[in-house]
Amino acid sequence: MNKKVFSRVIDNRFMSSNSVSMPSTRDLMTKYVLMLPSTANFGDLVELMFKNRVSAVVINNPETQCYYIISHTDVIEFLHKSKNQPHEIFASPLKNIMKSPVEIVDQNTSIDIAIRLMNERGYKRLVLGKHGIPTGIISTRDILLWNNRFFRSGKPIMLLVLDNDTSIIIAKHKFMDNLTREINDDLVEIYGGALASINKITNEVINASGKMRILEKDSYSVLFEPREKITGILVVTHNNIELRRRLYAFVETFGEHYKTLLNSDSYDHRPKEEFDISKWIKLF
Repeated sequence: MNKKVFSRVIDNRFMSSNSVSMPSTRDLMTKYVLMLPSTANFGDLVELMFKNRVSAVVINNPETQCYYIISHTDVIEFLHKSKNQPHEIFASPLKNIMKSPVEIVDQNTSIDIAIRLMNERGYKRLVLGKHGIPTGIISTRDILLWNNRFFRSGKPIMLLVLDNDTSIIIAKHKFMDNLTREINDDLVEIYGGALASINKITNEVINASGKMRILEKDSYSVLFEPREKITGILVVTHNNIELRRRLYAFVETFGEHYKTLLNSDSYDHRPKEEFDISKWIKLF
């Protein structure tokens, strides 16, 4: 299948229905590709896999610019088929082992789309790339490690609401029940750091991508969810998908309320830290 055509299939067929931004496969992938040309032999393959302790290697056919994967399963299958010619095994060309070409999946594909693709097609790994050139590999093991981290329990610590036009914090809420002594001591640093970083975050991180981004600290994470007029900033004990969904719901509902206020003739258009967001806090 043409690589560009496959990219469109990914965008349309596997598009996530979940509006909460997911990490991209680039965030999880092994950021290098062990590759051999199709002219290499089985001995080269075994040596490369052994030295690097990997279970699969990407094979490139320089004539067609197609890519293949040879995994440890393929190696075992080939050894079994060649058991009657043991002296010829290591000199055997890789074309005797290679199967169908693999599609290069865009490295910016959302992880939920990649998981769905792997499940529907029975893949154990995906070759990721940029402009059709491999840049990394993501495997089921990578996804399981991420899954363990992404779905762990977490608690909200503090919620900030930023006016995007002025970079002023217009509302904040502390989740007092979740403030342990350790977290409470860090709160001033978290709040001050968020304010000091607001301009850089909105200009370089949020506006550049249009997606939520996460800042990780040793004892907490900071989640961002931007909209047209506001950006929600949620400080949490651990980043997880449920808290991200709740932040998304808050920004959607309060954002519409704020837009209505801004369009009101009676509203004082000088943002202040004055908004009572207690009615929306129940979302958390």
